Amino acid sequence: MGSDLVRVIRQIAQVKRRIDDIDREVETLKGSDLFTFRADCETAREAGRDMLDELAVRVDGQIAEATQALADLQDQAT
Repeated sequence: MGSDLVRVIRQIAQVKRRIDDIDREVETLKGSDLFTFRADCETAREAGRDMLDELAVRVDGQIAEATQALADLQDQAT
């Protein structure tokens, strides 16, 4: 009986340490840029906006501008 109790107490201690490790990992992840971006997307969605769609539109515009600038440079070179 006593050895079972010691084993269970050790297992509980291991579980508590693992929970503490996971808590630290979660806090680290919450400080990441990706977590912040996800939170911003959630906030925008709650306000009726699609932040990913807005980002895609903005990137498409930048690609179009860069493509036009390249075409202009190519025209100047010929």
